[in-house]
Amino acid sequence: MKNKLENLFGDEKKLSKKNILSLIRRKGPINKNDLGQIVGVSFPTISKIINELLGIGLIKIKQQGESRGGRKPLLYSVDGSSCLAIGVVIGDVKLEVILMNFNSDILEIYSFPKKKGMSPSQVVTITHEAIDAMHQKNRSMSNKILGIGIATAGPLDRKKGIILNSTIFPSDLWNYVPICEMLKQRTSLPVFLENRARVAALAEQWYGIAKNIDNLVFIHSSYGIGAGIITNGRLIEGKVDVTGSLGHMIIDIKRTRNNKKKDIGSLLEYSTIYSMLDRAVKAIKENKKTILTDYIGDDLERLSFDHICKGAIEKDKLCLEIIQDAAWAFGIALSNFFNLLWPQVIVLGGEIIDKCDLFFGMATETARKFIYPNTFHDIIFEKSSLSEHIIPIGAATQVFDHYFEPM
Repeated sequence: MKNKLENLFGDEKKLSKKNILSLIRRKGPINKNDLGQIVGVSFPTISKIINELLGIGLIKIKQQGESRGGRKPLLYSVDGSSCLAIGVVIGDVKLEVILMNFNSDILEIYSFPKKKGMSPSQVVTITHEAIDAMHQKNRSMSNKILGIGIATAGPLDRKKGIILNSTIFPSDLWNYVPICEMLKQRTSLPVFLENRARVAALAEQWYGIAKNIDNLVFIHSSYGIGAGIITNGRLIEGKVDVTGSLGHMIIDIKRTRNNKKKDIGSLLEYSTIYSMLDRAVKAIKENKKTILTDYIGDDLERLSFDHICKGAIEKDKLCLEIIQDAAWAFGIALSNFFNLLWPQVIVLGGEIIDKCDLFFGMATETARKFIYPNTFHDIIFEKSSLSEHIIPIGAATQVFDHYFEPM
């Protein structure tokens, strides 16, 4: 399949084929006349491209449309089973590997706990073993796999496929890791690398609640905070691959001015799972009354974000204060981001959003208070529709985006 795609899309003269395929994916089922009018090319040209896409199996005839006089036109849509991609997530608490088709259906999923001190070679070996197991179970579909997309925390050199420094594995072993080349050597597949929040934005635009919206922001909130920004239908890359590092936005000027320590006064200090757990542990050590001790006893190592969420639901004062303060800081950052970009929608996702409705409600309410009024533009915040699988879906989507979207 990959060789056929390179023959079909391999030079700039054939870019119109990518445009047609992208339009069919976004607007299908759609007929040839409507496609021709949108792109501005003749019916014979559209017919030729449609026949090529049908021949390679990327699209299919979905149904007949309404007649406008004469025969009913044929409607075309992408064939979701025509190609596959592998998504790999090197995450804060686990490694995930999925096999996904063009419709975002997850056909296989493997998950492994992240272990302290894991080396790049160990991660690549685990990933390769999962991919090999997928091949064994899906031999008939192996030739449809276009490539592998990796999503992880930065900083990254995306174009060279290098993890420059891993915040997930804070070790010198993870400095300047050519992760794409390492996995390519083991699998013989093309490998792509991207930041987690950025692939999540891509996933939402392709398959989620922001499908086909050309100006959006996705913000991922968990152990870190990052943003993926799509403008005019394309991901903003910036000069270096740290674009969208929302967690480093300064929201407390006084603390920053009076302290030279990194990230003091930034959003990371207030609104991540790490920061909320740290605050809860500190309060317990100071013998503050809280329901959290009923959940974990004296074992502070057991404390999780789930416990804080549960305590907030049960109206525990400490848990409510932790969530409310974190949400307020997050809302300030949201308003700053919105005032800078004014996207059509900001989509929020990640473990904090998935698990804590109170956080989402308070953060968006706070943001609305500080967003500059604009009567011509609605302020829209949405929860991710792809939930816990958004990052692996996004990791695989970057493969499809590479092959099928016009640059």
